[in-house]
Amino acid sequence: MNLDRYAQDYALWRDSASINYTAAKTLFETGDPFLFFPAATLGHHALEMYLKAGLVANGMTVFNPKELNKLDVGVNLAKANCDGLGGEHKFLLDALVAELRHARFTWNNASFSLAAP
Repeated sequence: MNLDRYAQDYALWRDSASINYTAAKTLFETGDPFLFFPAATLGHHALEMYLKAGLVANGMTVFNPKELNKLDVGVNLAKANCDGLGGEHKFLLDALVAELRHARFTWNNASFSLAAP
């Protein structure tokens, strides 16, 4: 098995997240309560994708570390560099959020920061 094209490309995660975020925002803005659940689901997926984009941009690979033994011989990937985003890898998200609080990133000319104003 090889890594898929999303595993190490933060731009694909960022762009997919942006699409989901836009869809969620559009559904919420309708004011229709029947669309709130799908909007929340899309928003949740957007948040996960933005987090994965941040992790990939900082050198991680989106891959379940429990499946490392299924990778082709030529693929060199250490468990420590995998982002399974499961419970055992939650510390990676915590570290990313802590780093973002002290840094400012620019993606597609859109600057954002989690630092307190």
